[in-house]
Amino acid sequence: MPAQFSNRSVGRRNPRRKPTTVSNEVQYDTNMIASFKMAPSFKAEEFMVKRPFMGQCCRCMPVSREDFSEPTIAESGMRNILDVKPELGVVEAIQRTAKDLDAQDPGTDNLALVEKRASRIIRKMKASISTVFIKFTGWFLLKFLSLMLRSVVVHKGQVAVLKKAAERRMPMIYLPLHRSHLDYVLITFLLWNFDIRAPHVAAGENMDIPFFSLLMRSLGGFFIRRRLDNGGNQKDVLYRAILHTYILELLKKGESLEVFIEGGRTRTGRAIIPKGGLLSIVVEACAEGIIPDAYIVPMSISYDKLLEGNFCTEQMGGRKKAESFGGAMRSILRVIFGDFGSVRVDFAQPFSLHEFLKSCDTYPTPDLSYISAHGGSDSFMSSMNLSQSGGSLSSLFTEGQDGNRMLVRALAEHTVHTCTKTQAPMCSNILAFLLLTKFRQGATLPYIAVSVEWLKEQLKIHGQDVGFCGKPEDVIVYAQGLLGENLVARSLTDDQDLFLTPNLALPAVFELSYYASSITNIFVLESIMVSAVVLEAGLSPSTWTPKQQIDQTPSVRRDVVMETARHICDLLHAEFILVPPCMRLADALVDKVEDFISMEILFMEESEYDRTTDLAERQWVERLSKSLAYDEEDEEEGMGGRYVERMLRVNVGLVDVREKIQFLHALLAPVLESYLITACYIAETLTVEMPEDDFMKKLGMFAQERARNKLVMYTESCAVLTLKNAVSAFKNLKIMETYKGANLTMVGLNEHFGVRERLERYIEILKVARC
Repeated sequence: MPAQFSNRSVGRRNPRRKPTTVSNEVQYDTNMIASFKMAPSFKAEEFMVKRPFMGQCCRCMPVSREDFSEPTIAESGMRNILDVKPELGVVEAIQRTAKDLDAQDPGTDNLALVEKRASRIIRKMKASISTVFIKFTGWFLLKFLSLMLRSVVVHKGQVAVLKKAAERRMPMIYLPLHRSHLDYVLITFLLWNFDIRAPHVAAGENMDIPFFSLLMRSLGGFFIRRRLDNGGNQKDVLYRAILHTYILELLKKGESLEVFIEGGRTRTGRAIIPKGGLLSIVVEACAEGIIPDAYIVPMSISYDKLLEGNFCTEQMGGRKKAESFGGAMRSILRVIFGDFGSVRVDFAQPFSLHEFLKSCDTYPTPDLSYISAHGGSDSFMSSMNLSQSGGSLSSLFTEGQDGNRMLVRALAEHTVHTCTKTQAPMCSNILAFLLLTKFRQGATLPYIAVSVEWLKEQLKIHGQDVGFCGKPEDVIVYAQGLLGENLVARSLTDDQDLFLTPNLALPAVFELSYYASSITNIFVLESIMVSAVVLEAGLSPSTWTPKQQIDQTPSVRRDVVMETARHICDLLHAEFILVPPCMRLADALVDKVEDFISMEILFMEESEYDRTTDLAERQWVERLSKSLAYDEEDEEEGMGGRYVERMLRVNVGLVDVREKIQFLHALLAPVLESYLITACYIAETLTVEMPEDDFMKKLGMFAQERARNKLVMYTESCAVLTLKNAVSAFKNLKIMETYKGANLTMVGLNEHFGVRERLERYIEILKVARC
């Protein structure tokens, strides 16, 4: 019998013991800890199915095999494309809204109602871009625009830069100044002409009218509410979440956006303080790394003549007309065979949003006087609080994100400032501007032609191009024809010279002021500084005549002039963006004083040292001091603190200087008179609190009554929108205070000590500055 089958017992070898292994997991004493605190029996990672990754390149092509391969690709898993995952932010907003409704009406299926409302919102909001329709619209606009416009002009160099940026496949954020409803389709039409991808265009719900809404959706338009909340103090969380998610998804897909950062069309011709609700989403996406970067493209569109007519009714205090299909068709029929001149579109150089956010850390801190006047802190972000009244810059951010709000504000104001510097004045702007600043009583054609050439040179010095060419006489006649007899009357003198007279009566003067205002932004800082010099020197530029002889040269102190200029700047922060956020206002004003000295408007008063020292010796001393490079503080200490700043003298003895002062002073005089009317009305009538709407209505009637009785120097000073900006300015200066009560916004004079004295000081400044 084989041994292996025998019954004989076989001795067994003791098995070798395996070494004891210590588990890496923490051992829990179940006697001490409740069972629900034990380590889980299964982990989520254990349920993942590891599938083989098929379709790799053959090893004979090693470069391609490694090129598109990453270690995590094989573990990516499968996806059912029919299973659309809802966005978490929208889901939370739906649940939160339904919960609030349950508290009010517990017996209703509010969750289903809110979900249906969310579907309606996105259907009404979203765009439906059609490439075929864009091509058809491009061909149609090429024929249609030629019926009413002589040309649509762009700079070829700007387009080349824009195309280079678009080739990098980053989201392009186009931020134009809003002038006309034609802006919506004109930008898409231009980009189509240059083979640049059409952007998604943010439009107000007022444009969601039959036929035109279909047209705009096909061209990339999506419609949003002007006010994100339905009213009251409670935010519409659902609408905000859907809009926020929609914009983020567009950015993730690399789509471009076109946002009218002012919120609506300007009624004054000046840029509106920007609103940054949609821009805040772009900033958030870049700051949080949702998108790697985006290119910001400031834009401006200049029209010889507006297609929509004028805004005189609104400037007189009337209500804005609602958009309708019938009104749109009547407007098209009115303009289709009209002559509206030319249009110029300017694209500023695109800049990286990522770079901008990094550069904000190096922005200068504001001046202490500026901060103390408005209750801010000593950070850069506090320097931008004055323009907050102009619009909401943080409407889509949640509470507690003050840093993001200020980043959005900086980006918005920087962009609008760039847009105003990019805008090219058209011939109608030039003529209206000269008639309201230099020739309010009218002038002959040759006289105006000389001023046109002079103004073109001044614009060139400021780096501004113009949107026309040709002989100045021909340009003036052409511009007068566009503006019409209602705005600029023409007649013949005894010498058969053409004589042009502006219409300064209400309400026509508002339309003339609209065309002139686009140039005011270019010279606004010089005008502020001249107003301060005029006030401190006790001058009256409006009384000067060309042949008048003035022998005296009044003196002013530099620091006093600077302080007065700062007061005027504080007032006008609701009207203009004076400097970009990357600059200090004080530095810009100092530069203007130095410019005035170089232009011989001001000159340094001679000291005893200057009178007794030879010119060559003074120059030698200056060269020696520069080579030694002494600091100013050390120099003052060495002199025992006896340093006295030299006075500045106003060179009014020269005719050219007087003309320049008169010109710059007249730029802001109508605006300053509006602020003077507001300040006087506040001081006289705001003794008790009243509803803000009633106050604004009475203020407008008071200003218009003074204009009709010829108690004002500039009839355009009674424009309601400028008066509203003045009220906003006095609120920001803490002279007026507001609060809400019984669904009304109440206004009153701030009861803080010293407010009356501050108001009287501003009235004193405004009385002299507008003369």
